[in-house]
Amino acid sequence: IVLEEETDLNQNGEPSSHFAMYMDAMKEVGASTHEIDDFLHLLYSGKSLNIALNEIGKPAIKEFVQFTFNTINSNVTHNIASAFNYGREDVLPEIFLQIIKKADPKNNKYKKLRHYLQRHIDLDSNNHGPLANELMIELCGNNKGKWNESMQTARQSLLKRIKLWDAINEQILNTKLVESSF
Repeated sequence: IVLEEETDLNQNGEPSSHFAMYMDAMKEVGASTHEIDDFLHLLYSGKSLNIALNEIGKPAIKEFVQFTFNTINSNVTHNIASAFNYGREDVLPEIFLQIIKKADPKNNKYKKLRHYLQRHIDLDSNNHGPLANELMIELCGNNKGKWNESMQTARQSLLKRIKLWDAINEQILNTKLVESSF
């Protein structure tokens, strides 16, 4: 799963990470990457993750990223797997499919975005999702306590993602309002 997330092929068949494909897609659709570029610059200049998150001033992003890293740093394997599976691999294919349908209904523009989203749909639906479900079964087995903890982590992960996307949607709508007032 990690290999397929970090090394893939872009829409031209050239090696690329999913992050690089995402950045290219954002530029293709005219979205600003200024804030993420600033965030990366802070990290590259030696700032810690928490300091960089504080400096960008985006509470929903900070909360989402901190939850993710707190879960990872907990070293509770079934909770890490739960956040990954239920908070990402299980939910994203259907969401990304809806984005494709609404953003590019005739399938003829936004090629980079379409490719990025389609790769996640294909990988998560056909490979990562089933593997992550198997991992959950292996890690939790018949242990009701682990399943309960995992489901609490999944719920928190989904709530953080919803809050993140609500904030992104609000920023998009605010940008549109500002642009339409000119």
